Amino acid sequence: AGQANTRAIRELRPWQRLNKFPKSSTLTLKAHLHYTVADAILRYGAIHFSFMPETFVLPADMEGFNAARAAAAANTIWIVKPYAAYCGRGIFLLENNGAVPADVLEERAVVSRYIERPYLINRLKSDI
Repeated sequence: AGQANTRAIRELRPWQRLNKFPKSSTLTLKAHLHYTVADAILRYGAIHFSFMPETFVLPADMEGFNAARAAAAANTIWIVKPYAAYCGRGIFLLENNGAVPADVLEERAVVSRYIERPYLINRLKSDI
């Protein structure tokens, strides 16, 4: 269920395959991806990461999220995803003037500006 450690990788047999790499959660968990990209923006500049939507991890970033909502157009839609859920569980859309549900503020959640026409690969959305 967890990620493989480097020792386990070294001990793989030729017929075995690996689907979880060490530190892959840096990219596959929504909040971790956000923090990784935020660090990279500071290091390399925002121009290289314009493909990433504006994102906040709640409740910690609630002040920033409220500021972004105040500056956004009234018809802006946000997508709210539970911190570590998968397979679409618990995801919902939030209108810009909609109330953030109390359970989102009690647990952690990742909120991003909704991308109406996302980048597709072979007409399919990618995992991240």
